[in-house]
Amino acid sequence: TLARSLSFWDAGEYITCSSILGVPHPPGNPFYILLGRFFTIFSFGIPHAQVVNFLSSLFSAFAVMFTYFITAKLVTMQIKVQSEAYLAYIAGFIAAVYTAFSFTFWHNAIEAEVYSGLAFFINLIVWLTFIWLERSQGLSHQNILLLIVYFFFLGFGIHQTSLQIAPAVLFVVVYPML
Repeated sequence: TLARSLSFWDAGEYITCSSILGVPHPPGNPFYILLGRFFTIFSFGIPHAQVVNFLSSLFSAFAVMFTYFITAKLVTMQIKVQSEAYLAYIAGFIAAVYTAFSFTFWHNAIEAEVYSGLAFFINLIVWLTFIWLERSQGLSHQNILLLIVYFFFLGFGIHQTSLQIAPAVLFVVVYPML
């Protein structure tokens, strides 16, 4: 169901700006435009609209994958008996399927929009936070925190609301030290 050409609202603007390395409406979304430009350079004759639309669907697919990982990690953290570990995989699968096939998520996945990249970076940062929390005994694995900060800034280049989860991540990191 990927859009073959332009769709409504901002998709045409993002496709055009990715093709010419332009600046879309404020605040600009520079990292999304750079990724779109990279994809259009290597499009091999495929129309730029399809290539940039595919970029959004790729982000959405990875966002769904990390939804599965996050849900499985949360359920695993709550399971007391090891024989019930299969529940984590079932819960992760259900969460991923519900996310992937929800109307709004699907609609943003098939057109050139920044919201799929936003979902990907938020899910990636939350998953990395859980990984850090799992491995942070004795203040080891601090390089994961640097990777989280790096992804915060990359996510900011796609959509500025990726920083909305920064207070929650900061709380998870600082609270065990108090």
